[in-house]
Amino acid sequence: MNSLLNSLQKAKTLLQNINLNLTIVDDNSDKTIIKKINLLLSRWKIVPNIINLNKNEFDDKIINEGNPETFGNLASLLKCFLIAKNETEDLIFFVEDDYLHKDTLIE
Repeated sequence: MNSLLNSLQKAKTLLQNINLNLTIVDDNSDKTIIKKINLLLSRWKIVPNIINLNKNEFDDKIINEGNPETFGNLASLLKCFLIAKNETEDLIFFVEDDYLHKDTLIE
């Protein structure tokens, strides 16, 4: 996540006329992880919109084949699509937090 925040911060500096926001869809992270994320965000002075994923919201939309990990991934993806559908911004960029990103990612 640090590399993503680094890229976001660099983009905010270079692209000052563009409104950049960070929305996090949290899949019921452990409280320890949430504390670490909040600490990291505060260091970068980034205030995200954090949305807690309620997987039950998609019980009637996703065929549950008995694999909770697959169901969770699909629920997360569907939540992201719904967020994008209701957004009014020109560009929405989805990224997972468990990858390393170049600092030029958002440029």
